[in-house]
Parts: sequence; C-alpha cells; structure tokens
Amino acid sequence: MLSLREPLPLRTLADAYDVLGRPDSLLSDAQFDLVLATFMRLWSRGYDATRSIVVKATSSAGRLAGPVLAKGEHSRAIYMNLRPEPYLATLLVGQNSPIDLRGHGPERMRRLSGRTAAPLPALHALSLGELAAMSWLAESWTQHDAVEQFAGKVLALDFEAFLSSVADNMVRVLAHFELPEDGRYVSQLSRSPVLTRYSKAPEYAYSPEVRAEVLRDSRRHNREEIRKGLDWLERLARSDHAVAGIVNAVGA
Repeated sequence: MLSLREPLPLRTLADAYDVLGRPDSLLSDAQFDLVLATFMRLWSRGYDATRSIVVKATSSAGRLAGPVLAKGEHSRAIYMNLRPEPYLATLLVGQNSPIDLRGHGPERMRRLSGRTAAPLPALHALSLGELAAMSWLAESWTQHDAVEQFAGKVLALDFEAFLSSVADNMVRVLAHFELPEDGRYVSQLSRSPVLTRYSKAPEYAYSPEVRAEVLRDSRRHNREEIRKGLDWLERLARSDHAVAGIVNAVGA
C-alpha cells in the first residue's frame, strides 16, 4: 500500500470547486473535470508491488469527496470524525488553531449559510469556541452527505472509538478497502510505534495516553470556550431541524 499525505492540489481543487459556475471561476465545469481526472491519475500511480493507494486528505478538502468518489468507480473512502466536545477540546489546544480556524472560517461559513434555515451570526462575532463549533458543523455536514450519497463506498469511523480498539477497527478498514486481513499484522497494530508519534511531526511523542492528557488539560484551560461552542451548536440545532439531524447523526 502506498500512502500520500495531503497533496497540496487537493486544497486548490477544493477552492476551485466552490466557485464553479460563478463569474469569478477560473475553470469551466469541463476544465475542472479534466484537471481533477488528471490529478487522480497521478495520485493513482504506484510501484510494481503497489496494490492500493490511499490519499490522506486534509479535513477542509473533504468537500471534494463527492466529485472524487463519483469519478473513481472503484474508489473507497474512510471518514474519521469526532463528536463536538472532543473536537473542540482538540482544536482549542493547538497553538496554531486560532489562525487555522479563522483562515478556513469564511469558506466554511459560506458552505453553511446556503444550507441552514436559521440565520447565522457574522463570522467576526463568533468566539474562538463558537468558530470551532461552526467548523465542526460544516465538516460534519459534508461528511454526512458523502456517507449518504455513496453508501457502501464511505466508511465513517469515530476516532476515539478507533483508538479504543485499533485491531478490531483495522479489520473493518481492511475489509472496506478489500485488502487481505493478516491476523498477525492486525494483532501487532496496537503496539505499533506509529501510534506513539505525532503524525504531523513524528519527532514528537504523541501516544493515546499523551493525547488523553492533552485533552484533559484543554478541558481545564478552555472550559469556557468549549461551553460557548457547544451552546452555539445546541441553539442552532433547536431552531433548525437539518442542523439537529447532523448533530444527532454525527455528534451522538
């Protein structure tokens, strides 16, 4: 298996996809389809022994799931998700999270504003916790759409549930990708050194135990912003049945 982590063109293509059909789009529908098909062929290359290729997409590129899965007849996808509270606790502990949340904020707000029946507040009026909650809703809605549209092609996994039973969940992942299950390999996964390192900076230790401690610390220091974010989601869900459906489906 060959894995490709967050190819930068995915972000560019996601931005291009957002404006298709608008006067400010640099690509026509046909041009976009051609560019996407070209990159999918490039990402599909492997070595002689490569049986499967997995592209790990950054979360904000999830809105490309529809076009990618529609084009790839045999493509399958896995969506890792988190319930709102651990999502907020995770994001708010990150040193660069305020920059990241604000940077993706306009695009996520635009996606939500076309879908919610209830009016949304101005982006600048949201606290950091509310901004994180808005981000959770936008990405969770995209995930929900992909799972419904491509039933059988998309496997949704709760990340915390995955960590609690790595071997069992990896059996599901292998079956989903139609890869052979090696019992010895699966039994050793929970002891893999990969699970003890921070994926974006492997030089740093980040085991499930370290992650749990980091989240406990975040819940102490970011209690007020986490509460604001959860309250914001709850208020919106009370006034919009569609939002309540996403919160209940993904956030349960």
